[in-house]
Amino acid sequence: MTITARIDIDPAPALVLHGDGTAPAAAELVGRRARVAATPQDAGAGQWSVELPLSAARWGSPPLPLPSGAYEVRLTDADGAVREVPATVPEAAAATLRARLDGDRLTVRPPIDPAYDSGEGQAALERRYATRPPGAELENAVFFESFYGRNASCNPRAIDRELARVAPGVTRYWSVVDLSVAVPEGAIPVIEGSPQWWRARESTTCSASPSTTGCVGGTPAGRARSCCRPGTARP
Repeated sequence: MTITARIDIDPAPALVLHGDGTAPAAAELVGRRARVAATPQDAGAGQWSVELPLSAARWGSPPLPLPSGAYEVRLTDADGAVREVPATVPEAAAATLRARLDGDRLTVRPPIDPAYDSGEGQAALERRYATRPPGAELENAVFFESFYGRNASCNPRAIDRELARVAPGVTRYWSVVDLSVAVPEGAIPVIEGSPQWWRARESTTCSASPSTTGCVGGTPAGRARSCCRPGTARP
């Protein structure tokens, strides 16, 4: 039996598998932090196909891109036997993620230009955005981070909520490891290490993270005042 694969970008990223013979009973992408399942369909002429979206709904959020990491591509027959996937697909880049297939292993990465993956690429971005001309005006914005960008929670989220209420004109950036991280409504996710992340980090008026705000005590409004000096972030 032959199995071929491709990674579609439009209208939404997906791993598409085609094969001949009897269709598997089930198809899954199994990762450490997310799982996707789909049922293979009869494609006619002794063929079958299945489309596995590269997105998942987690923790009550709407579907978001898969978390970065490795996923097992698992095709299971009705008797429980698991089929091999003898196919490879070079890395495909979408606006929401990058993905490549090596046999039964799918690797998902954040949607950052590979040129910025290296230490040299990150150093170049840091030099570009860390050197602001004297007197350059800061953006009326706040840069949020919670638990190394793996979620949007703790005191920073409470501050975000209060800031959105009392100063809706302030732009709210959230540092995230990838676009699988759900951020508060109206906030803008910026992927760690991307040009947008470096720009937001260096041009905002103030920042808030558990290390700067603490995780206990006080009110959201009080913590918002403590992380943003008067006269910086403006309503």
